Formats: sequence, C-alpha cells, structure tokens
Amino acid sequence: MKKKSIIVLSFSLFCMASVFGTTKYFVQTKFANQKDAVDKPMVEESFSDVLAAITLQAKKEGVSETVIKKYLTTVKPFPEEKSALTSKMSRAEIESHKFSIPDFRELIADRISKKTVDEFLSNNKKNLLLISKKYQVPPQYILVMLGLESEFGRNVGKKPLLQALVNTAYEDKERRNYFSQLAVDALKILEKSHPVLPQQLKSTFDGGMGIPQFEPSTYLELAVSFAGNGQPNIWTNMNDAMASTANFLHQLGWRENESWGYPVLLPNDSDQWVQLAKEQKEQSIADWLKLGIKFKVTPEKVDNTLKAELLLPYGVKGPAFLVLHNYHVLKLWNASTNESVATGLLADEYEKDLFPTKRAAHQ
Repeated sequence: MKKKSIIVLSFSLFCMASVFGTTKYFVQTKFANQKDAVDKPMVEESFSDVLAAITLQAKKEGVSETVIKKYLTTVKPFPEEKSALTSKMSRAEIESHKFSIPDFRELIADRISKKTVDEFLSNNKKNLLLISKKYQVPPQYILVMLGLESEFGRNVGKKPLLQALVNTAYEDKERRNYFSQLAVDALKILEKSHPVLPQQLKSTFDGGMGIPQFEPSTYLELAVSFAGNGQPNIWTNMNDAMASTANFLHQLGWRENESWGYPVLLPNDSDQWVQLAKEQKEQSIADWLKLGIKFKVTPEKVDNTLKAELLLPYGVKGPAFLVLHNYHVLKLWNASTNESVATGLLADEYEKDLFPTKRAAHQ
C-alpha cells in the first residue's frame, strides 16, 4: 500500500505458523482470488470496455447513479504521451540496484528536511505522541512514513483520481482487476463524503491519496478519525493522517517494544551467509551472534531471544542486517526492501535525536 501496496479489506491478521516463520503474512482480502486478479486480466481490451466493466461493478457494490455520473462517466483516456504508467519510472529507478541502501537512506532523508520535520513537530508533536501511545506504534515511524510519502502533505499526487485509476486499469493489463477495484473503492469514498474535498479528487497514477498516500481500499479499511467521529480526512487533517498511519501499522501486527532490525557485520564473505539469507532462516539473535555476526553499533538494549533473519540486499559484500518481525510489517506498507530498510534506519536516527526518552524501550 505503499502502504498501501496491498489491498486490505478484512483481516484474519496473520495466519502465522511461527513468529513470522515459514509462513509469512497472509492478509485476507476481498479478493479471495487476488492471484487471478493479477494473472488473469479481464477480457475487455478497449478503454470503453474497461470503463463499462468498472461502472457495472460499482453499481453492484452500491455506488449511486449520481456519483457514477458525476465522477466516472466523464473519465477519458490519457493522451499517449501522458500515459499513466510512465509515472512508474521514478519509483522503479529508485528501487533499482543503482542505489545502495545507504544511498537510498540519504535520498529519503533529503526528502524529509530538518526544516519540514521541525515544522511538523512544532505543530503536531503533542498529538503525535498521543496517537503513538494509543496505537502502540513509536512516533518516529509515523513521522518518517508521512515525510517519505508526501513530505507531510506538501507533495501529493496531482492526477485526477478516477482518470488515473481507470487509465491505469486499462494500461496495466496484468493488474486490470486490481486497479478496477481501486476505482470502485474510490467511488465509494466519494459517495460517503459530504462535502467532497477538492483534494480528494487528486491522486498519484496508482491511486495514492492524501498525506499518507493510502490507496482507496486501504482508506476504506484502515483510515481512522483522530477525534473518533466523522469520515477520516487524510487529505487536509494531519491528526487523521497520523492516526490512520499508526492504525495501519497496529492492525498489521506492529510490536511496540521491538526494533525493526539491526545493521550487522559478517565475520567473513563466505557463501554460507548468502544461502542463509536466501533461505530466510530464522533463529534467535543470540544464535546469530554465536556464528560470529556482530552488531555494527552495539544497541543500548536488545532482547537476544527474539527471532531474526539475515538480510543481504546486495549480497555478501553489501550491507547486512538482522531483521525482526517489524521489518516485515514495514514491507507490508511498501514492498520495497530499500525503502523498508531505509525507513527503519531513518526512524532509528529520529528516535535518538527527537524522542530520546523512548529509546531504551524500543532498542
């Protein structure tokens, strides 16, 4: 889903056979056939056919004729030179191997400048800490995620929401059903909104909305109102954006008193480490340390009984990490390994600099 990169509509949260074990996370969605939604695109090929199929599905799911007529029937194809899918390039390039983990961390740190962080905390720190306590998610993760996604609302998508989703559904044949359902869910949000904010009609090419850049389906399931009443406003209300981000992580199983992971040093460049990482072998931190792995920076406090995996994003000669349960939760926010690790590293820095009283509890 970014976050958002999965559609979460109902949970039996984690069907886990172990801590995060041989069975990773299984998030139950409205698409019991989500694999088919990816592997078996709808047969319609023309833009008008795709639009008609979305319209029919919206009616089946209770969207009114008024909303459909106002927001969907006016949707047109993007000009070829303004294809929705061309917007994928920036994220694809960022995630490519031309960026190392440290480079990526610097890249996102540049997007969250000290000035914007200071301004954000000046206006929101009190409620950020209240939200952190309520949802049992450390504040630095909420801060980093909102900064990374939209620079705290300064840089949100500017594409027309329905036009972007319908065009992406048309162009991305392998995920046509997926984006078609996002379009239907966007209509459901507009149906509930009184009034509809101008910002609600804008998104990224793939439907990322508002300050946390939630996809429509994620919004319907996990967005919450900070005040506890009314429809969540993740577009212009920072309290709702913070609470919704925290609720996302909480519902996906965030463990408040655990780290996401630790940078480590390998004792040698043996291929055994590559194999262990490839197998996603889980064992206690203590057992990893017995093999000769060392913390790059010794944590102030760590529970060596916690299960961890060895992560080698660029092989045995690149950076190495022992990652814990919360790393996998970060990857449910965004499937990117680079972004998940960089988010964790940056959150560690903000914890030390901005929330020092909480540091010992989360090490």
